[in-house]
Amino acid sequence: MRLAEGDVRAVLGELGLAAGADVSVRPLAAGAYHEHAILEVGGRDLVLRRCVRSQWGLPAREQLARERATLTQLAPTGVAPAPVALVGEAPGGPLLVEELVAGRPFASARDLPALGRAIALVHALRPGHLPEVNAREALLADGGQWLDRARRGGAPAASVALLRDLGRRAADGAAPGPASLVHTDLNAGNILVTASGACRLLDWEAARVADPAWDLAHAVSPTTTRVGPR
Repeated sequence: MRLAEGDVRAVLGELGLAAGADVSVRPLAAGAYHEHAILEVGGRDLVLRRCVRSQWGLPAREQLARERATLTQLAPTGVAPAPVALVGEAPGGPLLVEELVAGRPFASARDLPALGRAIALVHALRPGHLPEVNAREALLADGGQWLDRARRGGAPAASVALLRDLGRRAADGAAPGPASLVHTDLNAGNILVTASGACRLLDWEAARVADPAWDLAHAVSPTTTRVGPR
């Protein structure tokens, strides 16, 4: 993410720091929905997040405000980045400021117990600011989109139809659990492991209230368990 001088001034002002404070900016990989940068100021490393596309169809400021509210709810658990500020009037667009989480990449089966403990803390919460979603229908719709892409890419129609039917049958046979806060995107890229061995969960833009099995299924899927060292 490119930060203009005015963006940095806006962040410093929100933090109560002088415009001439000694700062440095480092790039950070962007995701599908957000751009990122690291701002080092006053001995602190802060992550700046700018929403480029909301999964909920929300204006950028409203999307980031929702994420900040989620991080605030999660703060007592220690499993997510600590929210610092929401800069609503930055020249390049609103910015969410978070504390940088230090850690190593998730390492598959070795870290699954720690991930389970982190998920349990998340699922003990049910924040009122997030919409409640039918997990079964949401996952079937998402899976259907992937199958449609596969079909357009040349996958055999019979195979796509079989997978679609199997997904519907599995969903119809599942009894929903009590709804709670869910992350919904627990792939290995959204998990860091601290020096103490605890898991920290990143990128909460798609969080919602739904069946906690959503997170559990994602946590043991190949996108999580087969990435990184064993």
